[in-house]
Amino acid sequence: MSKYKVMLVDDEKDVMDMICARIDWNACGLDTPVYAANGLEALELAEQVHPDIVMTDIKMPYMDGLELSRQLKQLYPNIRIIILSGFDEFEYAKEAVSLNAEEYLLKPIDAIQLQQVFTRIKNALDKEISERQNQQMLENYYRQSLPVLQENFFASLVQGSIPPEEYEKYLHDYQISMPGPFYACAVLYTSTNHVPKGMDYMLLFMSIRKLAEEKNSSKWKPYYFNYLSHLCMVISLQKKEDITEFTDELDRFCRLAHSMVNAVVTAGIGQVCASPAEISASYAGARQAVSYRVIYGSCQAINITEIAPSEKEEATDVSDADLRELIKQISLEDPSRLKTAIDKYFSACY
Repeated sequence: MSKYKVMLVDDEKDVMDMICARIDWNACGLDTPVYAANGLEALELAEQVHPDIVMTDIKMPYMDGLELSRQLKQLYPNIRIIILSGFDEFEYAKEAVSLNAEEYLLKPIDAIQLQQVFTRIKNALDKEISERQNQQMLENYYRQSLPVLQENFFASLVQGSIPPEEYEKYLHDYQISMPGPFYACAVLYTSTNHVPKGMDYMLLFMSIRKLAEEKNSSKWKPYYFNYLSHLCMVISLQKKEDITEFTDELDRFCRLAHSMVNAVVTAGIGQVCASPAEISASYAGARQAVSYRVIYGSCQAINITEIAPSEKEEATDVSDADLRELIKQISLEDPSRLKTAIDKYFSACY
């Protein structure tokens, strides 16, 4: 570490010269001190040199050492003060304590004792700086880790694995702003069967995320996260009806993704909910909406509330099984069985 700066303040210069001559400042890890003859001069000099340690006499003209210490502490809260006094008076010592002085020393000064004091203060400064640097490193690491922490939080949120009483703590700790009062989840599904020639699917997936972050409006305060190989969004809404505008925006985005990167993207939008505890249900609705692409087509946004009655928003295991059967029959292209599968599926849904 670099050496610390010291200022000696006393109207008896010969005393300060003697101190300077008898202390090995370099061995203490300190620069050779600068000198001021009184408190006013010391304040002016402090603005120039920014001392780390100030040793001042109490009795001086113009401004005494106690007033100097008080003003230095106000200007430089981390400065270290050593107070010298020719008087063994309790009031002076009490004032020194109130000013958080490092030491209150009586004249005449023992050079060995004084060097020990300076060494102790230097070591304390070293420790404080080291701890501050470690704290700064931890804060930097925390800031760098925030995106990952936020993604893990939202993954846990859509899983429904976060206790409601812990939402506020996580939002605060991970610096997440979800003002609400309504929320919704969307899933952007990128087809693995329509990857441009020569491009890896993961590169395509990440290009879709980058495009979404750049092109989608910040009006909804979206948070993006990857979950189960899908790009997901959680948004805040001021009113429930805003979900229509959001659906339209994702619809435009799906067409944009196709035109710009030749990707087949389907956006599923879940139902609007009134608390973070219900976001997992909105996510389930968004996943269900994506599955309807086999009926309504890809490269568009599908809002689950627009295609399924509200009373059926909680999909049952039976309807999921029926949907899988429907998809199977579409691929087999048997008109008779396909009609049966369609009838069964929609009867389960409605």
